[in-house]
Amino acid sequence: MKDDAAPTLQGAAAKPVVGTLQWTVIGPGLNVEYPALRADSAGKVSIDVPLRPVSEIHYQATSPAGVTAEGTVQKDESGNFPEEHIIVLKVRNRDK
Repeated sequence: MKDDAAPTLQGAAAKPVVGTLQWTVIGPGLNVEYPALRADSAGKVSIDVPLRPVSEIHYQATSPAGVTAEGTVQKDESGNFPEEHIIVLKVRNRDK
């Protein structure tokens, strides 16, 4: 997760804050919601997904400031999920 809304950390005493990733696996007759996982200090969350019964993954990523992003990751033509999926958390412009 890349949090474009996060303030820049300054000084050696600055402590990084991390977001969370809540995810749901979806497949034929399957809909399993998993609790939110904390990202590591680099903003990464790794999940292991069983390939056969799962056709898509729905996610909601949340920054420490409460900014969220939702989306769906689907399998490619070979039936595999991408090795990496980057989620960018951005503050929306409320004037638009």
